[in-house]
Amino acid sequence: MHPLRNGSQATTRPANKPLVGSPGYFTESGDNNIPSYPGADWFNHVIDEFQNALAEMGVTFDPTKDDHLQKMFSGVNLSINDHINNATNAHKASAISLALKSILGNEQFSLQNVSDSFGVFVEEFRAENDSDSDAINKALNYIGNLPFTGTRLVFKEGYTYEYDTTHYLGGINNLTLDLNGATLKRVDGVLTSSTLDGDIGTGQAIIWLTRIPDTWHVGDYLTAFSDVNNDNTSQNPVKILEIDKLAKKVTLVNGFGSFGSFTSIIPSGTTVAKCFQCFSGRPSAPDPGSPFNPGINERIFIINGVLDGNSANQLNYSWRFIHEIGLHSKGGLVSKMHIKNVAGESIVGHGITVDDNVYENLNGSCFHLSLNDLQKDKGIFSRFINNNGKGVNLRSTDVGHSEGMITFSWGAGNLIIEGNIIKNGGAAIIGEFGPKTEENADRLLIMGVNIFENFQSIMHDISPDAEGVHIHDTVFVSCGLENSNNYAVTTSILKNASCSIRDCTYINTDANKAEEALSQFIGSNIDKLTSFNKLWVQQRDIGSMSYDILEARVLEGGSDAYVDEDDKDTTIGYYKKNGSQFSEYFELFSRILGLKQFRGNNTVTAFEFVTGYSTDIPSLRIEKDGTVQIPLMRKLILGNMNEDGSWLFDATGGDLLIQKKVGGAWVTKNTITG
Repeated sequence: MHPLRNGSQATTRPANKPLVGSPGYFTESGDNNIPSYPGADWFNHVIDEFQNALAEMGVTFDPTKDDHLQKMFSGVNLSINDHINNATNAHKASAISLALKSILGNEQFSLQNVSDSFGVFVEEFRAENDSDSDAINKALNYIGNLPFTGTRLVFKEGYTYEYDTTHYLGGINNLTLDLNGATLKRVDGVLTSSTLDGDIGTGQAIIWLTRIPDTWHVGDYLTAFSDVNNDNTSQNPVKILEIDKLAKKVTLVNGFGSFGSFTSIIPSGTTVAKCFQCFSGRPSAPDPGSPFNPGINERIFIINGVLDGNSANQLNYSWRFIHEIGLHSKGGLVSKMHIKNVAGESIVGHGITVDDNVYENLNGSCFHLSLNDLQKDKGIFSRFINNNGKGVNLRSTDVGHSEGMITFSWGAGNLIIEGNIIKNGGAAIIGEFGPKTEENADRLLIMGVNIFENFQSIMHDISPDAEGVHIHDTVFVSCGLENSNNYAVTTSILKNASCSIRDCTYINTDANKAEEALSQFIGSNIDKLTSFNKLWVQQRDIGSMSYDILEARVLEGGSDAYVDEDDKDTTIGYYKKNGSQFSEYFELFSRILGLKQFRGNNTVTAFEFVTGYSTDIPSLRIEKDGTVQIPLMRKLILGNMNEDGSWLFDATGGDLLIQKKVGGAWVTKNTITG
């Protein structure tokens, strides 16, 4: 309100009159039929309120203008914008305000888009009678159609989602799947399976069943099997084209093919089940079991929850039928997950960092790496780091393709394994690693700073021409040191110039298996032995819980030799496979005395040194009685042949010349005629 200026005003505000009654509102007729009146005090309050507000916002009063409130609110807007855009002084919430301001300035975004850019919630998409998988897939389909990437799909905290179909990522990139403490649990196998009602041919595409599960839909994939084992499972999932529930008939894109003992006929009663995964991205090569074209899903993060494969209630364990996460990515992540009770394989793909997860009770591998050459220029390294686990590869034979905790197929390798502590594996730690030259070759593997306990072997197999395999600084406790695979694998690594094994510790091997343990440790290439390698061979007496620690041993020189180190710091190399002291000869090196000796037993008649590759004539021979022969000697130099003052005994011409090097030339000092 403008101050009064009609000549009746006072220059200073009069004192307020006493207040009467409670605060109230104007009325045209009160209890006495008299209308309300504001009075001078009321008008003066309004004038001062107006003037104080203008002063606070820095607006100068102009009695000729009526835009004072407009200027005041414009000032408020400017102040807010200045605050948001000031990176130093802005409140954290201003980042969201600024983002909203920026997004709303783009015509392709609606207010809903703005909200979705910060997160999409699964439960927003659940309709009445929807299954948990229905809600998840609706949310994923919605995200796939957004005009931007980079959001997150958030699950209901603490809720258990029971999935009965694959949750397809399709062409989605830059998505965080935040389980938010939820559990994703595979439904019981009986809910997604049926049995054949009559024999069918292996190539037959129309099948009749005893029932059609409610979980089957056109576009799903089916697999046939006679038991849990991979060998008795059809090789490729087959797509459903049509379902006739009344006739209990399903039409497939093609037949199941032969498998197991079923070469032409698949008998009545054989199980047919829906094949599905918890999450599945694009395949790296054309795949009849996927509805999507080959490619990768960039930066897919799966975090913060539990994945329960419900293995106790599944009907098949084959890797072809059942794995939980299929993801070929670039910069993908599986982190802070509890992955448990998995019937087949856990994670299949590449370009993923698998970090800080807990694995428990897995029938198959923790991570199977696979990337077809079609995508090799798009993918990057994978990492398996900082994971903990207990009980992996528990049914590796049934699962198939699962000969290790970590396994490889197409274009595998490009992997770092570091900082893991995992116990109790039913197979090797590392599966088979192929040659570098074949199509979809395996290349580059680094494993270091881990603790592994109770595995069948360290590595299932490695090609002799593998490239870039390095194992270091890892503790192996009871990891099958008696296993013949370890000898073959370690020998291949140590013979390969591009591979190495070093600075590892091996603990707890049966004493009667010491020889196999030694062969596992160094193999036949002594050049790769370092002083940091250690092997403890222990024999345990279960009754008294005592340990008899045997002397440390290291293989040297191949299967016909080994080194035995005693408690006096003396190393003895026996050149005989059984290491007997009655061997023909041995080496002795004493760190205390600072000497190395070649020793021969009574059966040894001489030591010979042969330098010519194509001749058996020795350059030097030392007889049992100490006589020294030099059969091939032509010249003997005392000193350095390139330095003055050295002496040369030259018998090449029949005479013996005694010469001394003077001024860089040999000068004859004496001649003994022959």
